[in-house]
Amino acid sequence: IIGIVRVKTLGGNIKISDSKLDGTAITLGGSIVFNRVTGAVKGISPGGTVVRKDNGIASEKKREECIRIETKGGDIDINRAPNGAIVRTHGGNINIRKASRFVRGTTDNGNIDVQALNGTANLKTNGGNIFLRMVSGSTGPGEKQKSVSTLECENGNIVLILPPDLSFQVIARQVISHQNRSSKNHIYSDFPIRKRKILTAGKKKNHRYLIQNGGKQFIRFQLQNKNGYIYIKKEREP
Repeated sequence: IIGIVRVKTLGGNIKISDSKLDGTAITLGGSIVFNRVTGAVKGISPGGTVVRKDNGIASEKKREECIRIETKGGDIDINRAPNGAIVRTHGGNINIRKASRFVRGTTDNGNIDVQALNGTANLKTNGGNIFLRMVSGSTGPGEKQKSVSTLECENGNIVLILPPDLSFQVIARQVISHQNRSSKNHIYSDFPIRKRKILTAGKKKNHRYLIQNGGKQFIRFQLQNKNGYIYIKKEREP
């Protein structure tokens, strides 16, 4: 099927397969499944899970064909996002297995898991963990070097896995409240920490770190964490 779709159900599930579509699919109480669907179709579910399975091939129409999903209370599960993804859930988890170009993901109370990304990330959760694994080849001319990936979480941990040959710069900021000062170190890195600074403001401590690898042309990351830990890990050789 090729065209524009506008589907809405008050309490049932929606499943769309083998199509190239624009438009919206909305369910007020069920789940949405896109199977081998390309195009700019957007899935919206206030309380159900939205699943995006095998999603075709990359397109030059970046804005038109990126995946867009929003749910107020369910999980978001995407198998592949070759043209980027913009996703938001107010109370669920976000799981993306493989993505290119960019991922913008927000959840108010859940975990964010991006297992393989070649591009930039803007990820935020107010009540969960963030896991991001960058793949080899993430550096390159143009947009990727100018853009900054941001990872923000509160009351959770950030895990960032980077290839050993990737040129990158990480600026990590942490806010540690008084009741969570039991551990002196709240950041662990397989790469050398170039600079470390700790500022005290009342009952809070602000930790700032700089981790850098490679030459002048690098991909940039900004990490912000409150009352959790940051782990920057080196990708192991297969």
